[in-house]
Amino acid sequence: MNSTIVLEFEVTPPSLGVRNKKHDEYPQGFKHIQTDASVSGFEAGLAAVIVDDNEGQDSYVAVEFARVDSVLEAELAAISMALSLARNRGYDHVILEFDCAVAMVGLNERKLPVQWGSYPMFTECLIKTFDFQSVVFSAINRSVNCVADCLAMWARVSKIQTQGCLRDVAPFCGH
Repeated sequence: MNSTIVLEFEVTPPSLGVRNKKHDEYPQGFKHIQTDASVSGFEAGLAAVIVDDNEGQDSYVAVEFARVDSVLEAELAAISMALSLARNRGYDHVILEFDCAVAMVGLNERKLPVQWGSYPMFTECLIKTFDFQSVVFSAINRSVNCVADCLAMWARVSKIQTQGCLRDVAPFCGH
C-alpha cells in the first residue's frame, strides 16, 4: 500500500519551502489526531486525541505512561501511539498534529537529523505510516494542542494507561 506523507506548518518557517494547508482543504475522510508528550526526567506521559467535529464532546483519546531517554523519543512515542490508535480504529487517511518540528521534519524527510538514541522509535513511526493510504504531519502551535498537552501531563503524573471518549476518560478537564 502506498503511503503519502505531507509536511506542513501552521506558520511556515522561512527556511522551508512548505505550503500551509487548512484542514478544510483536505478531502473528507481524513481523521485529525493531536499528539503530545509530557516529560520529566526519564518519565513521559503520552497522549493522542482524535478530534471530532462536535466541539470536542465525542473526542476519542488514548494516554500512556512510558520511560524515555529524551523529549524527542517521547514525542515520537506519542506519534507512534497515535498511528497505532488510528490503525486499530480502521482509519485510512490521518492528519497527525503535534508541536515537535524536529520529529516532523525527520518523518517527512525519512531521516532523523539528531538524537540517534531516538532512532528506534523514529523507525517505528515510519514503518507504521505504510499502514495508511495517506498520512499528513501538521505542526500546530502549543496553545492549540492544549487538550493533548493536559492529558499527557496527567498520564505522566498518574502513571496511567487508558483510552476511550474524552468525557469518560478525563471528565475533570472540562472538554
